[in-house]
Amino acid sequence: MQLRYRNPPDSTRSRPRWPYPRPFTLHSARRYRPGWSIQEPHRVKHTHPARLVEVGRRAYTVTGPFNPRTTLHKPSHFPSPFEVAKRGEYVFLAGVGRRKIGGRATYREGGRRVELRIYLPERRLRPDNLQAIQDELARRLGLTLACTGYEKIWDSDPILGRLPDEMRGARPATPFSLYEFLVICTVLQNTTVRRTVQMASTLAHNLGRAYQFPEGPLLHGFWKPADLVKFGESSLRELRLGYRAKNLVRFSEQFRADPGLEAELLGLRDNPDSLRARVKTIYGVGPASAAYIMFEWFKCIDEFHYLSPWERRILSKLLFDRSDTPASDIVQFCRDRWTPYTMLAVHAVFEAIFWRRVQGQGPDWLNELIRL
Repeated sequence: MQLRYRNPPDSTRSRPRWPYPRPFTLHSARRYRPGWSIQEPHRVKHTHPARLVEVGRRAYTVTGPFNPRTTLHKPSHFPSPFEVAKRGEYVFLAGVGRRKIGGRATYREGGRRVELRIYLPERRLRPDNLQAIQDELARRLGLTLACTGYEKIWDSDPILGRLPDEMRGARPATPFSLYEFLVICTVLQNTTVRRTVQMASTLAHNLGRAYQFPEGPLLHGFWKPADLVKFGESSLRELRLGYRAKNLVRFSEQFRADPGLEAELLGLRDNPDSLRARVKTIYGVGPASAAYIMFEWFKCIDEFHYLSPWERRILSKLLFDRSDTPASDIVQFCRDRWTPYTMLAVHAVFEAIFWRRVQGQGPDWLNELIRL
């Protein structure tokens, strides 16, 4: 049932076979552009991975429809060097406040109990705000989401009723900070999944740091917004980020100038219209990125106003068995059936076809759209 990921190597020499497209670095830029003079930019260099130690753990018994596997492992998400999922376990590196946090969520198949372990680099002491860190990660992972009434919609709807029952408990989940999630949205824009994977790997190797979990994987963490700003747009373009280089620098400048932006936006969750409008003021956030952020990060489970072209083609095939249904018709169809859980239900329909693909039962037309 699971995608298998290999752990990233701790060094760039004697490198084992890498499961992602090879990252592009300034060293390789010289090979691609012979004769060009490239000025070495500021970069965050760490010769050895930071070793993580466990500083706390906490168990959550989740109420309402919930399945830990379909919540914490999303086959529709691209493989990245920041997280890894396998049977009964999800491991990640994410920023909470000013700290880089390692997390390991473990569970039993079909159960409601998830144990969340927190890790910090060994040189740091147990944080005073450990409970606040645990609470925020539980929120991001969808463990505290209220879904009262969703099962009634599911039981009475023939489209949802045809899905595997595990999808009934699939929730929006991402461990990353809002800034980190925006980076992911940016490398997803207007490209193939293979290219997205390559860009994420490139950024991780040039700006991130590797972290070694005890008896576990080696993953990369994201960087601070100030580090990316200092790295510079021209250096990012040399890494073949294209127009995304400008977007990354601009919204990194916003987060550097306003460290409280994430907390400010969290305070608007009770007013989705105001929140959506405020999210779109972040540089480079268009309707597609705003939709991902509203659902995945802020857990607005009725948020469904926009479809990207590739998502439109997939949902058109799944809901109408055709590839050319207008996005507006799909949105209206779903809202009429599944309000006030529209996006949660659409998410179940969407993810179910990717789980079929993981099991080797995905349709050929889906592989053509993904192009990993």
